[in-house]
Amino acid sequence: MKKIEFSSKAKKKYFRLDFNVRNIINTKLKDLQSEKRIDIKKLQGYKSCFRLRVGGYRVLLELRDNIWIVFDIDTREKVYG
Repeated sequence: MKKIEFSSKAKKKYFRLDFNVRNIINTKLKDLQSEKRIDIKKLQGYKSCFRLRVGGYRVLLELRDNIWIVFDIDTREKVYG
């Protein structure tokens, strides 16, 4: 089981989100941690960066030494722009 950590930027954005959105993100991150099948894809042009789709939001992650680091959370339009 891999550990999940948040960057300070991602943590601030996470706590600004609506309570229901946070619950859905928590569920998806727990599924990721327990290695269930979820909608995660590798970002093009990056060696170890991935995106996790949660409704209209995207959670950007990086895999470092068996630790998932969440470095950004935002809407689809803002996170890729």
